[in-house]
Amino acid sequence: MILVKADDVFAPDVLFAIDKIGNLLMEKIPLADELTSITKLQVPVGNEEGFSVVNPFEKGVPSDPKIMQQFFCKLRF
Repeated sequence: MILVKADDVFAPDVLFAIDKIGNLLMEKIPLADELTSITKLQVPVGNEEGFSVVNPFEKGVPSDPKIMQQFFCKLRF
């Protein structure tokens, strides 16, 4: 287990580091078969039909914090 402490965990450079550490651990630890990480999270997002489950980082960590802010502002709980 690794705990990352940062002033803003959603800052692009912090998310890039978390993603890189997680990927490196999955490559280097022989018996690791699962990773739980903020960059791998699944979020329910409301839509016209109800909701869908998406990973906001599926296409990678956005380098522009405004893109992430726009995504999270669209969430309907």
